[in-house]
Amino acid sequence: MGNGGNVGQEKPWGKEQGLGAGQTMGPRAPRARIFTWIQNPPTNIRVTPPPATLRRATLADVAAALAWSPTRESLQQWAGSTVRWPASTESLWADINAADATTFALDAPPHGLVGFGQVRYREKTFGHLARIIVSPRHRGSGFGRVLCRALMREAPRLHNITCFTLYVFTDNPGAIALYHSLGFEDKNFHPDYPNVMLMEAPLHTMPVEEGD
Repeated sequence: MGNGGNVGQEKPWGKEQGLGAGQTMGPRAPRARIFTWIQNPPTNIRVTPPPATLRRATLADVAAALAWSPTRESLQQWAGSTVRWPASTESLWADINAADATTFALDAPPHGLVGFGQVRYREKTFGHLARIIVSPRHRGSGFGRVLCRALMREAPRLHNITCFTLYVFTDNPGAIALYHSLGFEDKNFHPDYPNVMLMEAPLHTMPVEEGD
């Protein structure tokens, strides 16, 4: 789930509201609604997925991601509560294509497109992983990890960041376990959404190319 809708009306992460590295979200926390959602993967097995490649997303990738979230509830859980419904490929692309966002697609031959996600540059400080989703056909195969690691590698290439952040639903233990395994730590709850938690990881957790 992420920030959608009219991004021009989103309250910016001002210095008086933003989070510094190591700080927790307090009562004046930012109102940016950028959430991350991944379908619960199995936690009792380890699956090595085939090689995958991260690339810049196209309108066709947005169409595929929209098909993965066919209901209003699932779309807004993934892409944000302010994305328009009913949604078209063009309206969704317009709603999520914020100035601070770089949108990526994950290809894994022979499967083709298996994942979609964004890196956002928040307050000129944070590399924020957002709108992460894996194809329903490929969930539980390790592509969520591959996608997150690839986005974490891209974030410092795109921007001068001090840490990684993301939001996750508290009723998604599989995703939380995945993020913990990637070095993210629980910070605090979102001020507007009590079932959404901020997680943060230091830059030194950035994965290397080998071993994905």
